[in-house]
Amino acid sequence: MSPSLAALASSFLGPRLGVIVSGGAPTLHIAAGALCCFQEQGLRFQAVGAAGAGALPGLLYLAPARRPDNPTADPVVALRGVVNMNIHDAIYDLIPNNFKVFFKYGPFSEPFYHLSQFIKRVVPVPESYGSDYRRLVHDWIDFATAAAAPTTLTYRSPSVLTRVQVINELVDWDALRNSSRDFFLNTFNMETQRLQPFTKLTLTTDAFYAALAMPWLYPPTRATTDGPRYTEGASHDPSGIETMLEDRTPPMSGLDAVLALDTVPPDLWVDPQSVYESLE
Repeated sequence: MSPSLAALASSFLGPRLGVIVSGGAPTLHIAAGALCCFQEQGLRFQAVGAAGAGALPGLLYLAPARRPDNPTADPVVALRGVVNMNIHDAIYDLIPNNFKVFFKYGPFSEPFYHLSQFIKRVVPVPESYGSDYRRLVHDWIDFATAAAAPTTLTYRSPSVLTRVQVINELVDWDALRNSSRDFFLNTFNMETQRLQPFTKLTLTTDAFYAALAMPWLYPPTRATTDGPRYTEGASHDPSGIETMLEDRTPPMSGLDAVLALDTVPPDLWVDPQSVYESLE
């Protein structure tokens, strides 16, 4: 499209806007809240870029899966539901560990995760008790099964955690690929030693986890059986902006403006009060 035609289209359709959701698991909910607010106010982004933990709210904004608690795949409902990834305060005050996201190393975590989902389906929680009580009971079930899961972690293990395929319950990959809007997630290619993007056409479950393979937490991961290994792009560029600029990522080209949600401000660096806080 020529500049004059692009300007004419923009005058009728409004500016073409993009958004980049930066990494940072502790502030994932801030990003989800921002995207939720934009959606409620009718602000539509034509392209979404992400790094690290910013990938989840970005994907929920574009292609949330249909679930019993969100039968219409409404992005607002999906983004509001991110809060349920947190541990109930009554448990977290005693055990400050997100056992619903970070699973023990070894092959037992996945079946024990599915066991917890089965128990939550068959154990009734009276509606009269309220949603907060229901969440507390379900989080205790998740904790009990996570704690009971054996681990094969040793000194020679390549990481301390293992993956559990939870993302497929949250994201509709077919809807993402068929979307009229674009998406990219940055990752670090171990073979080329460069940042590169996975786009909506190349992003799969394996590619998603490869792009979130934070060193030490997870080992370098392949997106395809015979492809190169990747680590988390956010460990090299948490903003996601570098990937967009250096690779001229097509999803972010042809836009009038790009909003960068930089959710890792300096005031997050605090004086740790425990070994766990120090590690975070």
